[in-house]
Amino acid sequence: MRKSILCLCLAVLIAPLLATDVARGAGSEYLVEPFSSAPTVWTEGWFDGAVGPRNRITQISDGVSGKAINVSVPAGSHFGSAALYRFGDQGLGDPDELYYRYFIRLPASFKNYGSGKIPGPAGLYSASGRNGIKPSNSNPGWSARMQFSPSTSPATANTTAIGFYVYHRNQAKATGDTLMWDPSVGVLKHGAWSCVEGHVSMNTPGVRNGVLEGWVDEKLAFYQDDFQFLGSADAALGVQSFWFDTYYGGNGTAPGPLNFQFDELVLSPDRVGCGEVAAPRFSDTGGSVHVANIDRLAYAGITYGCNPPTNDRFCPDAPVSRGAMAAFLTRALKLPAPDIVDRFVDDNDSVFEDAIDRLASSGVTFGCNPPTNDRFCPDRAVTRGQMAAFLTRAITFPPPGIKDRFIDDDDSVFESAIDWLASSGVTLGCNPPANDRYCPDAPVSRAQMATFLTRGLSLPAPPIPPVDPPFVPVVPNGYDAVVPAGWSIQAVINSQPEGADIFIEPGVYQYQSIIPKRNQSVVGASGAVIDGMGLLKLGVSGDAAGASIRGIEVRNFSRGFAVTATGWTIDGAYVHDNVYGVEATGDNLTITNSRFANHDLEAIRVTGATNFAVYDSTFEPSSKTAVRLDGTVGAVVDGNTITGPTGYGVWFTDAALQTTVIDNVITDSARPGIAHDRAYGSTISGNTLIGNGTAATTAWWDGAGIVVFGPDAHVSANTVTANHAGIVLFTHSSDLDGPLGLYTPKSVLVENNVVVESGFVGSNASAAQAVNSVFQGNTYTYGVDALRWVWAGIGRNWAGWQANGQDTTGSFTTP
Repeated sequence: MRKSILCLCLAVLIAPLLATDVARGAGSEYLVEPFSSAPTVWTEGWFDGAVGPRNRITQISDGVSGKAINVSVPAGSHFGSAALYRFGDQGLGDPDELYYRYFIRLPASFKNYGSGKIPGPAGLYSASGRNGIKPSNSNPGWSARMQFSPSTSPATANTTAIGFYVYHRNQAKATGDTLMWDPSVGVLKHGAWSCVEGHVSMNTPGVRNGVLEGWVDEKLAFYQDDFQFLGSADAALGVQSFWFDTYYGGNGTAPGPLNFQFDELVLSPDRVGCGEVAAPRFSDTGGSVHVANIDRLAYAGITYGCNPPTNDRFCPDAPVSRGAMAAFLTRALKLPAPDIVDRFVDDNDSVFEDAIDRLASSGVTFGCNPPTNDRFCPDRAVTRGQMAAFLTRAITFPPPGIKDRFIDDDDSVFESAIDWLASSGVTLGCNPPANDRYCPDAPVSRAQMATFLTRGLSLPAPPIPPVDPPFVPVVPNGYDAVVPAGWSIQAVINSQPEGADIFIEPGVYQYQSIIPKRNQSVVGASGAVIDGMGLLKLGVSGDAAGASIRGIEVRNFSRGFAVTATGWTIDGAYVHDNVYGVEATGDNLTITNSRFANHDLEAIRVTGATNFAVYDSTFEPSSKTAVRLDGTVGAVVDGNTITGPTGYGVWFTDAALQTTVIDNVITDSARPGIAHDRAYGSTISGNTLIGNGTAATTAWWDGAGIVVFGPDAHVSANTVTANHAGIVLFTHSSDLDGPLGLYTPKSVLVENNVVVESGFVGSNASAAQAVNSVFQGNTYTYGVDALRWVWAGIGRNWAGWQANGQDTTGSFTTP
């Protein structure tokens, strides 16, 4: 049976900071691969896993826990690896969901040439889901590999951003969608191991409810739950494979060589976690690429530090003296007491004299001044060539398989020893990425010494510290649950019953949506933001009645709020940079004390709903229309401030009935400030309208402070100043018999308004179309008494306006 999303949510709740053993997950895993075997061994069960041009994989010794692998993409190539772990090949059914975890390290020398793919799950059931082929009913498939991308903030010269690269049914293009992770979390620091976790859950076939999640070092970096991986006929399909794909680019090949290092891969039906990797033993090694090997050296008791008695520093960049090297090797090899004491004449004052004598008695050193060799030179720095000689004498290595490995040691007396070290994997070279030089005369740093010894002796990693208990967040008083920064909001919502009160801590929750249950209250702290990252998806939505959403910033969605349920409350929200701010069809929606800005279409659009209300909210420029009401009944727009929409301020239309628009301040609309358009029974009162109609030209109705297309409106006590036109009545046609007569302004009362320097006032409708309509008791201020007043399409001066029976109780003044 397909796992429910509730399972996912509970797993997220109990395990966001839960540490497990680094090499294993929560039990019953599909695969635990520590990469301790040679690549040709561990890839045997993988499809397309043969080591070669498509899988350039070698083993390295300094993994998170023992050995690991290096995947290389040569210059001019795409491929580093392409193997597939297919569940069917292992005698398993294709699961409906999969959690995976691996550690990844980009070397300190990694170059951000461009983008590419790293391992992730897939369902490659046909040719689609890759290679620019969009999945379809006839060509089903999907993939959700990881993406690395240096061009995405906050990638730097020392970091690389990551995300998902997804092929799915709703992708806009033939190629997959690049969905980068939260930039505050989703980056890999070069030279350090990062723990990357992912989760995919298949959608109900044909329904957009598939899930992708991602974590870096156990911090949530991505959550999205509206994918359609499977079509309606794909019930038998699922997660076919884990695609160990390391690939540079789309079309272009790698401009230079790239290396990716992986360790501790786990595939599981449950979230795995990262475990805990020990903090560096010394305070000054955290930025060193040799830190793991230095820690191994300390764990083995080969080094104590460089600043006794504290010994909290290692001095990784300091050169290794021949005396210190003697101490390192003596401890590493556990050399016995010397046969000859005081072998050399120049070490009597050295703290390393005993170690030097042990080294000499064991045949590892002969001295520094041949042929006499009665001196050791304990304070002289060890060169890389000398290091090769010391190690090959001290450690038994197999004969070198490759001779003359480097181009700069042909004249060195240490060439043979260097070749032995290179063949055994103890040294790679001194000039990455080419590594065709060894630099035999260069001094060896203490950090390099740690790596030489760790590789040469195969030193184990320090044990993983004890696991901390699961993180249990503190729930604020008055709430039933809390969402800490980095958690899945929806997971917490799903874990709570109907009617629960949920608090969201400050933080940016990227790619997340909110779907509350019935009567739940979801309250955001100041700074709680859900960000759709420009995807065409819904921010806050759902069909559960009675939800309350308060104090949350909602941005970069197709619809910030999509309300189809009844009885919702939106309070104190900041809704901006969406396509629609709010699009609603549900009855009894109330919006209060909220802020709207920068929407491609309407800030609020309500269709067919009863008893909608928006109070005391602010609408900033750049939305097409601030509030649009289509076919609503009993809507109220009260006490709002609306500035600079590119369309209308408030527009109620399509048989909107009994609309009340009162006490709003509406300025600088491109079109009318308030439009009663094919509406009925409206009250427009106490509003202040200033400077509206900024885009109007000859159509004076189109720039009015208030325009009435339709019957039975009461327009009173408004102040209309400096608009393209004042208060005007217009007709859509000569048809008096439309539904409720909605095309003509009959029975309209315009009274007790103040109109100041606002173009034309009056009606273009015929007497029959404007039957029972009248202006009375209004006050007008204009610079001159001109043909300002229009009735039945004929312009009149003030006297003519009154003579026609309009505003017989009104007044006109000039400044």
